[in-house]
Amino acid sequence: MAQKIDISHVAKFDGTLYNIWVHRLTLILKAEKLWNIVNGTVPKPLAPTAAQIPAGTTILPAIGAGSISEWEERDAVSLTIINNCLDNSVISHVQSCATSNLTWTKLARLFQSQDAVIKMYLKDKFHTLKMRESDSVTNMSICFGQICIN
Repeated sequence: MAQKIDISHVAKFDGTLYNIWVHRLTLILKAEKLWNIVNGTVPKPLAPTAAQIPAGTTILPAIGAGSISEWEERDAVSLTIINNCLDNSVISHVQSCATSNLTWTKLARLFQSQDAVIKMYLKDKFHTLKMRESDSVTNMSICFGQICIN
């Protein structure tokens, strides 16, 4: 992780436009080489059990690729990035999540399908929008704008 990416410009996720927020965060996490921790493809390494350690062996904490401490550090950075890009109203849903993967999965469960439902609703409103002879172009423009804002 040589160069840190500035996330201050990323709009905080407030429960709307989930797919756009996910796209932005995924790019940031990939650039920071943290995506494999967040998406779960690199799980936390397991500490050896007592049965796996030969008698009389002194165990020192592992350092380097694949170590538990390195994974925990990368996960903490990932979790910090994700939480710093969440609005307070959304953070309350993921406060109990201990890892970045659990947080990411819970956010998807809570908001991914909701985003699709909203899109379908807005698409339906758009397709049923009709201009009557008594409507002005300005009035129709305002109606269309209200659909777009939602």
